[in-house]
Amino acid sequence: MLVVKEVHEELIVPVKEFLGQQEDFGLSRNWDPVFQYPWKLADYPYGYAILDGDKIAGFLGTMFSRRSVAGKDVIFCNMTSWIMGAEYRAMRLGSKLLNPILESETLLITNLTPVAAYRKSYEKMGFQVLEREQISIPVIPWLTSATNGGSNGREQLLTFDDDEIQAGLNESDRKIFLDHKGLPCVHFLIRQRDSARYCYGIATTSLVNKLRFMGAKLLNVCYLSDTDLFVRSLKLFKKHLWAYGRVVFLRYDSRLLSAQLSAIEFRNQGLRLFRSNGIASRDVDNLYTELITFNKF
Repeated sequence: MLVVKEVHEELIVPVKEFLGQQEDFGLSRNWDPVFQYPWKLADYPYGYAILDGDKIAGFLGTMFSRRSVAGKDVIFCNMTSWIMGAEYRAMRLGSKLLNPILESETLLITNLTPVAAYRKSYEKMGFQVLEREQISIPVIPWLTSATNGGSNGREQLLTFDDDEIQAGLNESDRKIFLDHKGLPCVHFLIRQRDSARYCYGIATTSLVNKLRFMGAKLLNVCYLSDTDLFVRSLKLFKKHLWAYGRVVFLRYDSRLLSAQLSAIEFRNQGLRLFRSNGIASRDVDNLYTELITFNKF
């Protein structure tokens, strides 16, 4: 008999074994990031599994987080790792894994790496487009053509040091920092010299395929606490990125930064979906998701 069960500690090992056997995801992949993250809510599962007796037939990963959005306490659910075993796919049981989260009227559900071909199916389940494209701009001086002017660094200070960052944050951003501390992401803080204003940011990194030989990277922005200050400080930020980590491109979802940051930009299609409970897309960032735990974009 096939049953859907919440995945808690006792099912982690068999689910990892199941995921490791799926050729779709790569047989040697490390699946710890699905189950190890600091913001885990005790009352919520790591995901849902379909069991055929003692055998795992399918799995949907879910990263739940509690966040404050526009003064409201909201439970987010980020979908990850949705897959059925090959022998069960013809039975079309995969949607049963979604039922527990779709039945909730209060969850804000995100799917940041959906298969674009299934978009219409998601829309029938109430999902909307969160994002359609990502923008990349060059950040090294000889490739940069800034359109916004930006700060020359005299008015702002920039640090990538965790201790300095934590000391400079308000209570809300300090919680975000602690929830993401120790994960494979980059934290940075831009602050004004003569005021308390700052921009705290979190990003992931990925290699530029054509420049792997030199270790060149993309910095993928997932969160900015003050986008206006970030834009004003862009020259300062660019100046330090190559020295910090051989970063040659800055990449971000178009909804996160509305200003045009460079005359040279590259746009790539990248669908992201969400099922909102009244929260606008501009208020949904990429934190508390598998993008951070797997260091991807």
